[in-house]
Amino acid sequence: MYICIRFVFSFFLVVSLIACTTVKSPPPMVNSTANDDKLIALTHWQLLGRMALKSQSDTFSANVSWVQSDDNFEFKLTNVFGVTVLALDFKDGSATLTFDGDVFTGKDPEQLIWRVSQWQIPIKPMQRWVKGLSNNQEMAQRDQRGLLRTIIPTGRLNNWQVDYTEYTQTANIVLPKQLVISRQQPFASIKFKVNQWIVQ
Repeated sequence: MYICIRFVFSFFLVVSLIACTTVKSPPPMVNSTANDDKLIALTHWQLLGRMALKSQSDTFSANVSWVQSDDNFEFKLTNVFGVTVLALDFKDGSATLTFDGDVFTGKDPEQLIWRVSQWQIPIKPMQRWVKGLSNNQEMAQRDQRGLLRTIIPTGRLNNWQVDYTEYTQTANIVLPKQLVISRQQPFASIKFKVNQWIVQ
């Protein structure tokens, strides 16, 4: 009887875990205006997945966890052993970066990452880009479903480009599952593969 109960419990546990990790594909047609409104209103979210960085001199990949709460965020990269490689905490206009066991502080998170690690990560606009949201100062191209295919920024970011290759749907919001943020001169590439979106 005890073995039977354990079996039933294990079965339902496995089924529940599969249900929690089921990926829902976006519909064949998306109301881009309505979806963009949901993305603008989405200010509390968490992204879990993989991130790969490439430059002319370096290649690096890690697990990524990004927790966004309004303008504050926690951005963490860990290796395959679960060891934190880089952790950035931005709160109330101040950034704290933990890198290689040392702690650094500053006001601008992008400049702090560059100064400490020599990685160029445009993390400010990435708060929009990873959600699949462009602004009025950016050129946006959409696919036949109404979803963003490419973002071409202007101004100081005009050498970057964002390309979206796959989407998923969470809580009736269509969000990117795979995207690449890149530039040609000097070469840099940041690739995201999102395994899970958690939205509030």
